[in-house]
Amino acid sequence: MDSRATSSQSPAGRHAKRTRQAGFTLIELLITLAVIGILTGIAFSTSHWFENKRLETETQQLQQRLEALHQLSVSTRQSWQLCPAAASGDGCGDDWSEGYAWNLEEGDAGRLSGTHKAEGVTITWNTNSNPVFSPIPWKSFTPYGSFLVCNSIGGNKIVISDAGRIRVEASESC
Repeated sequence: MDSRATSSQSPAGRHAKRTRQAGFTLIELLITLAVIGILTGIAFSTSHWFENKRLETETQQLQQRLEALHQLSVSTRQSWQLCPAAASGDGCGDDWSEGYAWNLEEGDAGRLSGTHKAEGVTITWNTNSNPVFSPIPWKSFTPYGSFLVCNSIGGNKIVISDAGRIRVEASESC
């Protein structure tokens, strides 16, 4: 009986069972590459968004601090200064990359003084002496100038006029 069963099978019947080979099909590889491409595009645009948001946030914080110091000088009738933060975190330093500190020009303001560490941006001030806000109306402060707040995607310029007005504009010089 065995001899009849084997002789009656056709050659097509012998190959009816196909074995699946291990590996990926071309469609599977193309779909995987498409998904990787989409995720890379999302990651790139997200990192650009984060850098833009960081620049915007640091610019707004510095602008608001300058406006607050201007108001404090009038309300306390004392001169206030903004200076580069010291590396130790206490007082004024020499490098704006550590962030900035604010205090009375002469003396200690106690809890009204403070520091801010700038993250993800570089800050530069374009004059040799630190900005000082005076309470005397006709002597708004000395000197006037501008800050550059820059990161990898661009920068902003914070301009302080001789009247003590503060404005923000886009900067091409970062």
